[in-house]
Amino acid sequence: MGAPEIKPSSDSLEIVLLVEPEESARAVISEYLRECGYEVILADNGEHALKMIDHGSSISVVLAAVKLPGDMNGFHLARNIRTYYPDIDVLLVSDDAESAEVASDLCDEGPMEKPYHPKEVLRRIRALRAGRQR
Repeated sequence: MGAPEIKPSSDSLEIVLLVEPEESARAVISEYLRECGYEVILADNGEHALKMIDHGSSISVVLAAVKLPGDMNGFHLARNIRTYYPDIDVLLVSDDAESAEVASDLCDEGPMEKPYHPKEVLRRIRALRAGRQR
């Protein structure tokens, strides 16, 4: 018997900003989160993500890759969010152990390592949000 299926939450209505340069990963994760009841907005770099946050979207969670194109990597983005937008949860994704170690200092739920499964993303987001509601 396999692992239990994580059921989508129909009452979620939270906004997740997905900052992922890989188009295929963006497509898979955003589709899954939408199926689970989240509104998902997309950015492909840190500068774009901060502009979206600055313009008043009610973003609950930022899911960002550590390696991003442009001048702002995921660490810099996470530091900005934690400094200026402390009500937004941040989850960083890394594909190497050194980056994962640094990311653990910036994420309440710890970093995720690539490759990851969409269900793990959902579990981590729910854990972050549940921690906020305690």
